[in-house]
Amino acid sequence: MVIYEVNLTISNDIFAEYYDWLIKHVEEMLQFRGFQRAEIANEKQAENEVAGAKKLTVRYTLESEQHLQDYLTHHACVMREDALKRFGNKFSALRRIFVEEK
Repeated sequence: MVIYEVNLTISNDIFAEYYDWLIKHVEEMLQFRGFQRAEIANEKQAENEVAGAKKLTVRYTLESEQHLQDYLTHHACVMREDALKRFGNKFSALRRIFVEEK
């Protein structure tokens, strides 16, 4: 099992629109081979409001590292580009990968 985590920082002025887009984006991601489920978590920290942004984490569970590599090699560029075209520099994403120890 693999966890593909995307930590997002989203400007308050686009947050509602971004969140609506994100729901559809996650649904699309779940159509890729090996993606089993996803969850979106809202980070609760006071400094988010001061910074003018909100933070979300999306955690995807995949069957294997091979499935993730296939996504990264063949689909990630297009999926990421859609957000950049729509929202430009009003958000940032930090990605992490966790692999289950055997």
